[in-house]
Parts: sequence; structure tokens; C-alpha cells
Amino acid sequence: MNEKKPSLFQVCFLFFYMGLTTFGGAASMLVCLTRELVDKRGWLTEDELYDEVAVAQCSPGIIMVNTATLFGMQTYGLFGAILTTLSLLIAPFTCICLLTLILRYLSLDNELLSCIYSGIRAGLCGISINAVVRLAKKNISDLFTSIVAVVAFVAIVVFNIKTVLVILIGIILGLLGSHVKARLSRNDGGRNNSDASNNNGVTK
Repeated sequence: MNEKKPSLFQVCFLFFYMGLTTFGGAASMLVCLTRELVDKRGWLTEDELYDEVAVAQCSPGIIMVNTATLFGMQTYGLFGAILTTLSLLIAPFTCICLLTLILRYLSLDNELLSCIYSGIRAGLCGISINAVVRLAKKNISDLFTSIVAVVAFVAIVVFNIKTVLVILIGIILGLLGSHVKARLSRNDGGRNNSDASNNNGVTK
């Protein structure tokens, strides 16, 4: 996290603003989080943000709410977590209540509503694709992570395996992959040291 700690008012106001102006669920909110927390304010690095989002995804509940709670907890403890979460939820809750009342008493043609929803869904698909591409560029960096991503996608989409199980398997594979990489790097380091010693011996 950035050494310059934001004030509690700044944190709460930012998440209130994101709750008021962000549409499209977790994917679009990831783009908004990156723009506001990383690019504009520098409160987190991109790696730190993606780590928080990964924890939020693995936790029960809405990803954006979990991320806000985690960030509030990291910056101002339990009190900060509560205020940050409430700040995020105030605007959407109010808007949903108002929209429910409006749609209840405003007679709109079903075909007109269908057209509106179709346009909204198409726009949200574009936002979601943008978020997926950014995540892929950041996290799929080698053959191992590419294989894990493809296997997870096939397991969820084709075989309908529970997401929680896929996440747990991903954690295990990540730990195993990290262990294998560490061993290979140690072996390469030892081999390089041995070659250097042999070269020194030959030179003498």
C-alpha cells in the first residue's frame, strides 16, 4: 500500500462514488477499482489490487462489497471496514428502491423494456470483456498459468463443476507450481555455481 495513507473520509467518499457511478457487476467494477485506486490515486499497486480482488472472489458474497470491506479493514480496521462497506452500498440500495417504485407505477410496454435490457446487456458484455482481458494480461504469464486458466474454464463451462471446488484446486495447483519453480531455480543456481567453480579451476 502507498506510504501516504488516505483519510477515512477520502476512502468512504471514493467507495460511495463508485457505488453510485459503476454499473455491470464485478467485471466493470474491477476496471473502476483499477482506475481509481491504482491509476488516479496510487493507494494500491496493481498487484496489490489484484491480490485483494482474488481474496474477495474466494470469499462468500459480492466481490465489490468484499473488496471494499477488505480495503477498509486494511486502512482503518474494523470501523473502517464497516463505514467503507456502508458507503459503497448506500447509493445502489437507494437507486434500487427508487427504480422499483418507478417501474411499479410506470406502465412501460414489455417490448420497450426488452429493448432497453438488450442494450444494457450488450454494453455490459463489452465492459466485462475489457476486465477479462486486463486480468488475463496480468495473471496468465506462462505455460503453467495458461493451462490452469483453460482447465478452470472448461471445468466450469463444460462440466459444470462448482466454482468453489475449482478455486480450491487452483490454490493447490498454485502452491505446487510455486514449489516446483523454487526447486528448479535452486537447482539452476547450484548448477551455475558449480560451473563457475569448474571454470575458475580451469583458469588457474
